[in-house]
Amino acid sequence: MRERRGISPVIATVIIVAVAIAISIAVASWLLGLWSGFGSYESLKILPTSHLNETHVILDVYNPGSKVARVTMIEVNGSRIPVSQAIQPGETKTIIKPLPFTPKPGIAYTIKLHIAEGGVYQTIVYTRG
Repeated sequence: MRERRGISPVIATVIIVAVAIAISIAVASWLLGLWSGFGSYESLKILPTSHLNETHVILDVYNPGSKVARVTMIEVNGSRIPVSQAIQPGETKTIIKPLPFTPKPGIAYTIKLHIAEGGVYQTIVYTRG
């Protein structure tokens, strides 16, 4: 009877490694395609041109993120002002809201922008005449 021989161990190892690499590439491609939406983020920058006047808060806000940022509230030294403003990625918007108090000239005021996803962005602004 004739003796049967299988494939050599080296060739078997090469085949197993090639299959493992192919499966890894397929899984990585699938995961990156599935998770591409998770890479987007909200971010806001309150620009230095922002200020208070006698009656209003004027905020110049830039969104350098990759997701729409929805501003829901402005807080000026603890006074809360409701806002409904969407800022698109790469967009700069000016938000003007009346103040619930009269600011004093030359005083620094803490401004906090609250966004829908829970983030808070803070800066210091001064009163302008």
